[in-house]
Amino acid sequence: MKVSATVPSPQRHKELEEITKKLFFGAGPNEKKKIQGELTDGKKGAWVYWTIPVDVEAIQLIGWSKETGNKSFKLQIEMLQGPNNIKQDFFLQCGGSTQPYHGVFQTPGSGWVIRMQNKKFLEDGLIQVCVLPYKTSNANDRELFQWNGIGAA
Repeated sequence: MKVSATVPSPQRHKELEEITKKLFFGAGPNEKKKIQGELTDGKKGAWVYWTIPVDVEAIQLIGWSKETGNKSFKLQIEMLQGPNNIKQDFFLQCGGSTQPYHGVFQTPGSGWVIRMQNKKFLEDGLIQVCVLPYKTSNANDRELFQWNGIGAA
């Protein structure tokens, strides 16, 4: 695993902020979905799915509660390739809500599905998440998520 961390200059910070806002607020209903928190038993929370087209080699994930109450969030994120074949499994917890989480994940090959479950309780846990193409083998990246059948409604 390769990990890198850097603090952008104030100018680069503004550029990144504008890019993230443009992606998040410009995302369509198949790209940006609300995920409600689960019941207090911790077992009955809804799962939300995104099906990734075969042309997409990497996705970008943006989690933000900007439009849903400005609260922290906890997400169980599973990246599957094939039916219930978990290739990557993450637990993402962000304590602040004034800034979005923005990450890039590799999805090489076909059959990728991203599924998420909000691990906060029903009363406190509404979050919006975008899954967008980051790198594709297609020249027209943005249109990949516009065709019918992408993700679950």
